[in-house]
Amino acid sequence: MKPTLYLIPGTMCNDKLWQYLHEPLHEFNLVHLPIPEEPSIDAIADTLIQDMVEEEFYLLGFSFGGFLASYIATKIPQRIRHLLIISNSACALSQQEMEERQKNLALVKQYGYRGISRKKVLAMLDGASPKPSIVNTIVQMDADLGVNTLLHHLSVGTQRTDLAEELFQPSLAMTFVFSADDKLVNKTWIDAFVVQSQRQGHQSQKIEVPGCGHMLPLEQPMVIAELIQQLLVDH
Repeated sequence: MKPTLYLIPGTMCNDKLWQYLHEPLHEFNLVHLPIPEEPSIDAIADTLIQDMVEEEFYLLGFSFGGFLASYIATKIPQRIRHLLIISNSACALSQQEMEERQKNLALVKQYGYRGISRKKVLAMLDGASPKPSIVNTIVQMDADLGVNTLLHHLSVGTQRTDLAEELFQPSLAMTFVFSADDKLVNKTWIDAFVVQSQRQGHQSQKIEVPGCGHMLPLEQPMVIAELIQQLLVDH
């Protein structure tokens, strides 16, 4: 039987986020878990856990989904064989990020939402001329999910807290994967967490990939797939 790898997407992402991972990771049972429309991170985590039917499994979260995966790991660490967090850290948002989200929420509520801008898309990608297919996928995911999902993700996403203490679990193996110059990732927090975790004898590590792209499952799927194979196949 194939080992199960649950996949939790990020803000305004759906199963299209993983489209390039299915073929190289054919030895895994990849299961996409949409972010449920619950009023709190705790409620979201509980609902997602109900959908995780295997007693033990691998868990991957991207961006906001990385925080959700981390939160789930604090609840059921003994069931997770390896936790992978892509393009995110398990900590609270900065004050600047909080204020930006509140501003965006107010603007959308007042003026409506016409979809993600090309400027916003390009800000998340590596290089001046990203592949049109990647840009189109991000735009399409945003259109698929719509304004209500955006409001939900922006609102509930502000509830993030620092999970470091809860994640210091002897049995929990975890890996952070992110672009070296991704400005959306709190690398200072990750560095401090990994150092402290390793000092306590826990299984945590970080892997930096070149560039500044945030959307790694779309931008560098083969790199992500190879890392997953290295980390999980022989685990």
